[in-house]
Amino acid sequence: MGRLPRRLLLGTMLGALAAACARARRAQAAVAPAALWPSAAANTAFPLTRAPGQRYLAGADGAPFLMHGDTAWSLIAQLTREDALRYLDDRAARGVNTILVSLIERYYADGAPNDRAGQGPFTTPGDYATPNEAYMAHAEWALREAGRRGMLVLLTPSYHGWIGGHDGWYAEMLQNGPEKLRAYGRYLGARFGALDNILWVNGGDGNAPNRDVVRAIANGIRDTAPAMLQTAHCDGGTGATDYYGGEPWLDVDTVYSSLNVYDDLKRAYEDEARLPFFFIEGIYENEHWRHIVGDAPNTRRQAYTAYLCGAFGQVFGNSPIWHFNGHPERRGEDWRGFLNSRGAQDMTRVRNFMSLIPWTALRPDFDRAFLVRAAAGAFPVAAAQAAGAAGVVYAPQGQAFALNLETLGGAGARLRWYDPADGTFRDAEAGREEALFVLRPPGRNAGGERDWVLLAQAPAPG
Repeated sequence: MGRLPRRLLLGTMLGALAAACARARRAQAAVAPAALWPSAAANTAFPLTRAPGQRYLAGADGAPFLMHGDTAWSLIAQLTREDALRYLDDRAARGVNTILVSLIERYYADGAPNDRAGQGPFTTPGDYATPNEAYMAHAEWALREAGRRGMLVLLTPSYHGWIGGHDGWYAEMLQNGPEKLRAYGRYLGARFGALDNILWVNGGDGNAPNRDVVRAIANGIRDTAPAMLQTAHCDGGTGATDYYGGEPWLDVDTVYSSLNVYDDLKRAYEDEARLPFFFIEGIYENEHWRHIVGDAPNTRRQAYTAYLCGAFGQVFGNSPIWHFNGHPERRGEDWRGFLNSRGAQDMTRVRNFMSLIPWTALRPDFDRAFLVRAAAGAFPVAAAQAAGAAGVVYAPQGQAFALNLETLGGAGARLRWYDPADGTFRDAEAGREEALFVLRPPGRNAGGERDWVLLAQAPAPG
């Protein structure tokens, strides 16, 4: 994963981690999470369905669902009930309405695959024909508690592991075979079918060489719970539709990208055959992949770029929170001290910003009709427009750009900079080049970085 090819810990940034830990503890005392986004998550009306003709999901009341996610892969296997509630309450207070979780954990928990009570997922280890009711009852408790807080759970029924490695279940899946795995899928559909806050995430951090073992579980769930939504988590740069396109169980698409986020999202949006999609994973805070580090600018870049490039949601990740100190190389840390990390605060500001704009009407500006030009950078400037209402531009490296504001009232449009590091607005001044409005972000933001968001709004009628 972003969690270092899901879990290889894409390289550890030891010095940065120590600084981040100290920063997080200081911030934890300074900011109460309940003050950030009071009770926002609890408004979701489950179950979700695909909105006809739209690129997003809608609640049972028809309201569009803007996915604002967090990774909690080891929640079920690693945490006590007390700690699970602590995590869920914190994230709900921050406006998180989606969490990504492994139903069964093979590696990233202290007693894996057992939970904290010592209960394994199977009464016969590794035998998918022997699901353990005690373990599954605990899992159901966690899923229901998430639902009580308005959270969708992206639930992986059998994480197969990065490139089928030791951290996942791929070897056991091959040993069990499609027939037994389909029966396991039928069991899951029947066991959890009454829960309306689950979106099943098949696979896990790779493109399974034998797709039949992934299909078998997905089709088994569909056999007994056909209304439950399903997607897949593939290798980086590969969407669910890329690898499992046309499968009868596939309802929602995903984008997993760390290096070419803008390009991968653009490809997903421009493929007319693709399903509604969300950004399932990128670089996690406090991790890195090649030359991309999981710092504040890069985690923000992933989130804003996802929303402006057509995704109906995005999922943020932090180490050690995704494994709750269950990674064998990271057990000396305390995940609680990272709950109020910079990334967690930034994601609340992302959510706050998106709530201010007509996000369902936003259309990515890939043809550069709104964002006419932008200065070059390692990461592209992203833009989207809701014609006649609003336009948004995200400059990840403070690049200057030129806009055509014709559909937003021209010189009458209101232009404001949004600081993604502290959530404040300031008026923006634009130069003119004939019909274009030229803008340059105002230096460093409150966090000392260079990324800025521009909000352009049409003048109020009358």
